[in-house]
Amino acid sequence: MNKNQKIVLISTAFLLLVMLLFPPFLITYSGGVKYNLGYSFILSPPNDGTGYVDVGALAMQFFVILFIGMSCFLLFKEKGGNK
Repeated sequence: MNKNQKIVLISTAFLLLVMLLFPPFLITYSGGVKYNLGYSFILSPPNDGTGYVDVGALAMQFFVILFIGMSCFLLFKEKGGNK
């Protein structure tokens, strides 16, 4: 693993951690209407604690960042064998 790959790996891990600490929140009103509450710290949900984590949006963000991180990791692979 070279220096650039280490930077990509650390950056991807940091972004995933921040995403898990500050997830998107929703609230559902009567009639099934969902309202986006934005992002907030996981231990202090918005709207007096009645909001819940939007797991679908969080999973999509997680996989997109993971895909981009893996692509960059492979892009920075050294060519020509071990050095």
